[in-house]
Amino acid sequence: MIPLEIIEAGDIVQSNRAQKFDSLLHKAIGEWIHDGGFINTADGWTVGESVPGKAKLTPVEDWNKRIANGMGVRILRATHYSRIDRARAAAWWFENVRGSKYDWFAYVGLTARIAWEKIPIWDFGRERDWYCTEGWRDAFYEVCGDSPWGDLNPTPETTSKALVAGRFEVVWQTE
Repeated sequence: MIPLEIIEAGDIVQSNRAQKFDSLLHKAIGEWIHDGGFINTADGWTVGESVPGKAKLTPVEDWNKRIANGMGVRILRATHYSRIDRARAAAWWFENVRGSKYDWFAYVGLTARIAWEKIPIWDFGRERDWYCTEGWRDAFYEVCGDSPWGDLNPTPETTSKALVAGRFEVVWQTE
């Protein structure tokens, strides 16, 4: 189960399963197919995540149930940002992304990406509707002036590449 004592606001959580469209996403973007981020609310730790429908806060307990059902999870921390910067990014996500519409047009981009290789998702996405990684990219960008993704159109695959490049470190991972 996710060790609450080591997580910090703004840590990114990746999973290897989404709630829908797993096989499509795996084919489009690789093993890790969903990004969210930790936010500490008055009700405790939650994961801020953009999912089909809208961006929402998901209790950590729900993520623990998914882990118990076999979902792989890893927690990443942006390496070149302070704890305060990461917490400010989490607060920005909470205020600006939470409740927003999911960027369904990005799914069109993912489908095209499968068919025609590496077409940028932003060619299909909508401004101020967010898919999972995009809202967290904007949160860091808005409060820090840049983001650990280093990409204007990040996906969970971009997060994995940023990890390899040293812009994230693994804080915890399921076995």
